[in-house]
Amino acid sequence: MSLQTASLGIMSADTFKNRTKASNAVGGVASKFKSRGSGMTEIDAALKAWEQDCNKPTVETAQKMSRVNSIAYECNKWASQKSAGGKSTPLSDARSQVVADLQRTAVTALAYLKNKNKTQASGHSSRGAVKTLEKGYSHERTNYTSGGKASNPFSGSAVSEAMNHTGFDNVSYDSFVSQASGMNEYNRVEFLNRSQRLEHLVTIENGLLCRDGEPVDHTTGDTLWTDTYAIDHYGNVFSKKMKYGELLFNHSSYCAGKEVLCAGTIGAIGGTLIYLSNLSGHYKPHSGYLRQALSLFAGEGINLDNVMVESMDTKKTFIGRTLLVSGPNAAQDWPHWKTHSKDGNMPIPMYKGQAYDLRNPK
Repeated sequence: MSLQTASLGIMSADTFKNRTKASNAVGGVASKFKSRGSGMTEIDAALKAWEQDCNKPTVETAQKMSRVNSIAYECNKWASQKSAGGKSTPLSDARSQVVADLQRTAVTALAYLKNKNKTQASGHSSRGAVKTLEKGYSHERTNYTSGGKASNPFSGSAVSEAMNHTGFDNVSYDSFVSQASGMNEYNRVEFLNRSQRLEHLVTIENGLLCRDGEPVDHTTGDTLWTDTYAIDHYGNVFSKKMKYGELLFNHSSYCAGKEVLCAGTIGAIGGTLIYLSNLSGHYKPHSGYLRQALSLFAGEGINLDNVMVESMDTKKTFIGRTLLVSGPNAAQDWPHWKTHSKDGNMPIPMYKGQAYDLRNPK
């Protein structure tokens, strides 16, 4: 594992020093001899201690949490002192941005480590039953590891389309590679390493879904544009807004083809979870995995009483609490529907009395 991956995306001590030295002032000339101050050196020390642990072959997760917490604490202390000072210069403003960036990544890394620690403390390797990639799609992971994880693998979706979706479920790895051999780079799927996937970590704070401390919102007007999500075996939730022009990005992308607790689509309004599904062709998790996701959310304080849950395998739509408590054999009980000219009666998400049009990513 590279140091960059082991560091969970936290910048190195050398990078932090270079980005906060006096010669990096913006909008003016600063003396290269100007002191960075004791607050900066305390952040330096916290970063060095963290790097030392990252270089060790084995370190307890609790110890890593302590190191990362120290980084976040020192960043917050420095920012508070600067704010109390009331002075603003190009140099102090530039440094404040660097410290804010470092604090953000430290807080994100800490959230990831907390879930990992919970899993390890339970004596299990996972927070629940895990789901591997479906047949055919599993070759993405093999293609990735066989190349030493040096490049993105060819997309199972692209290979399936090349085969006209005939026999893809049972295609051998050799046939998968043969089909992909004539494809261009646009037919590769992006696989994220650990530090990269942390950029898309969704945390749960006071019952709300947040990213970088801000509530997640998937609405535009009266439309709820859901994002894909995947939950790793530690219970970390990763979600990303799809953008045109990027590399292919599928549910397999988040955890680099490894197993998940669940995957599908998710929608929130002002941080409040409104919609959840198990819509994933790569993993095809049945509703039992969807219940695991709901259990994780409920355990973190999310209210499931107004969450619309679509179970694609049972073709039922539930109130989140119903599926969690009663299971997939319960009667469909989502109360809000509308008549659609093409698709007939369609369930609709509701928030504070307002109905939203639902748009899942294709």
